[in-house]
Amino acid sequence: MATKKQTAPASVGAALVLCAGAFDGVRPIPAGAIVEGVPAEVLSDNAHWLDAHPDAVASARESGAPVLQYAD
Repeated sequence: MATKKQTAPASVGAALVLCAGAFDGVRPIPAGAIVEGVPAEVLSDNAHWLDAHPDAVASARESGAPVLQYAD
């Protein structure tokens, strides 16, 4: 009997939003916010407006940046 292969969940991360944008073209994300739970592929595809470097995210957290959760 064949079994369905389980795939590991894609890695996720947090990113600082460098300029206002949207993942879906509808729900705006303000510049200066942190978005958590972003899949690695989405981070890579949107690197022109997101900074996923841990130091950038940590600095934004320390500055009191709003934190949003990724929703696809």
